[in-house]
Amino acid sequence: MNNFELCRGVCNLHGKIMGVGIIERAKLVALYAQPGTPMPNEEEFEKLFFQTEVIASMTKTNVSLFGEPKFFNLSFDNVDLYFFLLSRYGRKGILALQIMQLYDHEEIVSKVGGYLEQNL
Repeated sequence: MNNFELCRGVCNLHGKIMGVGIIERAKLVALYAQPGTPMPNEEEFEKLFFQTEVIASMTKTNVSLFGEPKFFNLSFDNVDLYFFLLSRYGRKGILALQIMQLYDHEEIVSKVGGYLEQNL
């Protein structure tokens, strides 16, 4: 499965998932978004991708205590972002999801995790 197909498949798992991208080395390598999904401009994207890589690398410092990280999320006033670490599935990069509120956290995590397990 290529990166674009992966993004499209994850985006279609739930009606509240508005966009999905894959970030590698602070660069966007694939993106799929529902029509009308708000997107940052290029400069904002660059900052967001760099921040994502920093946070992802920080989660890996606790592997000896807690095991391999699965995902992390950030919640804002208008949207939530989830970041799934693809290294867990033998792939490079971070799968980033933009999710519109309100939704069931466990449902989203279960669907995305199951999809990644099955397809990677």
